[in-house]
Amino acid sequence: MDRKKIGLVLGSGGARGLCFLGALKILEKNNIQIDTIAGCSMGAIIGSAWASGCSFEEMSTIASRLKTWNIIRPDFLGTGLFSNKPIFKAIAPLLKVDRIEDLSIPVHIACTDLNTGQGMIYTKGDLLPTVVASSLAAGVFTPVDYDGLLLVDGGYTNMVPANVLTDKVDLVITVDATVIPDWSFNISSKPSLKNFFNFKNCWDMNLKAIDTTNYHFNRSSLEGIEHIHITPDLSGITFMDFKKSDEIIQRGQSALIDAMPEIQKRLNST
Repeated sequence: MDRKKIGLVLGSGGARGLCFLGALKILEKNNIQIDTIAGCSMGAIIGSAWASGCSFEEMSTIASRLKTWNIIRPDFLGTGLFSNKPIFKAIAPLLKVDRIEDLSIPVHIACTDLNTGQGMIYTKGDLLPTVVASSLAAGVFTPVDYDGLLLVDGGYTNMVPANVLTDKVDLVITVDATVIPDWSFNISSKPSLKNFFNFKNCWDMNLKAIDTTNYHFNRSSLEGIEHIHITPDLSGITFMDFKKSDEIIQRGQSALIDAMPEIQKRLNST
């Protein structure tokens, strides 16, 4: 019986996406050969780094060093609050080749063109700028000007890009790092000056609303696509919790260990 071709989909999620490192480690430990990858944002970074030959140790070390203040530099171009240059600097050591087509495994990188609002999937071209662009929140970071397009996060159009692999492989495995955060809010029934200045509560509400939108958008976009959907337990983790990198990676490992019987069953079925 011919070996079934496997496509791996790694979505976005900021720091939560570090669970993909744990997922890849378990897949490799179980000799699950991945034939192609589709990635968005953190998924594009980790998928491309792995396919370029970057080791788990290198990726884990760099992830553990990521701090908010290391990637925040003011932008003076008027296209984002912060420059994308620190993102380029942080990601460059992870990528061992210059071109997408030179990766050891074919990778599909999801980006969004701000000029047209269209989703873009890159399977060839310059690796670093497309990977960086795939992870840039519009308005927060300067977009990447690439090939005449203004590229930002692929999550705006295709956060878990399983649809690009369905006609290329026999089995699609998606690892989804989107969650509805588990925190609640204390809303006072009495107006006060203290409540007026409770900006953290307002910010947390905004973040939870965005995460909720992403969570439901992902579930909707995956409907009708035959795949194994793996959702690591990321409760208590925010999208900027890089300080919890070891814990997040471990949660990714645990999710894949739980999913391995189903993966093996699907691979062995006729």
